[in-house]
Amino acid sequence: ALQGGALVSRLAMEDELIQRMGIVLSELDHELSDRVGRVLLPLLVEDRHYSAALPIFAKLDSQEIAAEMHWLAEANGLQSKRLSAELINRARDLVEGIHAVREVLISLGPSTRKNELLTLTIEPVETDIWWLLNERRVPKTTLGIVLENVLQRADDRQLAALLSNQEIGERVVAGLPNDAIDLLVRVVLQSNLPINAYMEAIRLVIPKIEDIKKFEIAHSAIETCLRNRFDVDETGGILMLLEIIGSNIDGRWLVRTGLEHGIEAQVASRNLIVFEKAPAAARKRIVESVDELASALYGRHVVDLTGEAYGACAKLMFDAEKTSYKALVHAAGLLIPSLLNARSRAVSLMIAALFPIIYRELSKADEVPDLLKFIPFFDWDRCKTARHELVRAFMSSKWKAGDLALTAVRCRDLDKILKRVAKSIGGEEYLTCIENDLDRLEGSSRGLVELTIASIRYQETSSK
Repeated sequence: ALQGGALVSRLAMEDELIQRMGIVLSELDHELSDRVGRVLLPLLVEDRHYSAALPIFAKLDSQEIAAEMHWLAEANGLQSKRLSAELINRARDLVEGIHAVREVLISLGPSTRKNELLTLTIEPVETDIWWLLNERRVPKTTLGIVLENVLQRADDRQLAALLSNQEIGERVVAGLPNDAIDLLVRVVLQSNLPINAYMEAIRLVIPKIEDIKKFEIAHSAIETCLRNRFDVDETGGILMLLEIIGSNIDGRWLVRTGLEHGIEAQVASRNLIVFEKAPAAARKRIVESVDELASALYGRHVVDLTGEAYGACAKLMFDAEKTSYKALVHAAGLLIPSLLNARSRAVSLMIAALFPIIYRELSKADEVPDLLKFIPFFDWDRCKTARHELVRAFMSSKWKAGDLALTAVRCRDLDKILKRVAKSIGGEEYLTCIENDLDRLEGSSRGLVELTIASIRYQETSSK
């Protein structure tokens, strides 16, 4: 039988004989089984030959597995799925087996079947993913397809372990096909990607998924984004998430999460700027929560944000005056004492937004809110002391002189506040600084300031 080519060929043609041969090869002694197997092996190229091939494959070494894989490619383009898969299973048992199979597959031309088998040689573990990402002979298109297939097999634990590696996470997102939407959604919802890869994945999937899934992703992502820096278009990325969440955002949670103690000053500054630029529905929730915003800033225990951030915050406070006055009074009471002492920081627009709130409350004849009783200048002559403190703070700071004029206009006590400036040491020079810095004031207010300064100067000249 070992020398009878016709008989061997007949064995390969008859299904019943093939099944029987598998049993016989398992029962023969080792030497005879090897000899029969080597004669029979070239004819075993179809999946119906599986039972006979199984005991033969079990004895192949790495080089023989590679040779057999190459032969199956020539014989039928690797269409014998069970045989190909069994060769890969056998290769896993050998030190260089998988490497040998991969070398054969990489040498073949592009095909769907090749991609399927290459996928079988790769497990969703770091070592195998590193090989795939770094193998330059794998075309980009093939890499994307194989990577997608491998990661689809990964369970949540395996996927989390892979994505926690910053470089792997970034390269996985870059390598996946853009139409691998379901997988990209799963990757995003894992939430343990490096932040840059995380945001890139979100940008890829958001335009291609239904609204309910967009909301799930945005709600999951917003906290991570508020607590971290990332490389590309931070403002645009967070605004996109706020647009998706819209009026469903919890404004109090949002400002607390983005500004509280422990958030780096640079990150908190960015967040304040984003909050001011937020889409209308989300911004409304933020404005309604200015008392919580102030509490978060107060809890930082230091005035450490950028001038642009405090400018954005001031705009939110200005808007709150129209819709959330009670919350704004609370915000002013918390922040004004520390703001007036932050004379080296660019906080003058914040003072213009908040000081007039306190000033107006102090000027009321009836009882003022309890919170304001802790303001240092709360005494029997409340407004006079407040004016003096305000002017002293501006004239000894690096703040914009024009913001003192804006504050005075909003306090509705322009004449008294500017007269206090005139009576102070260096008052005339400071009035000139105010005149040269009125860009923030609208036409009528600007004209009123200029007229008041002229009147003060005239009175001083007349009294000499």
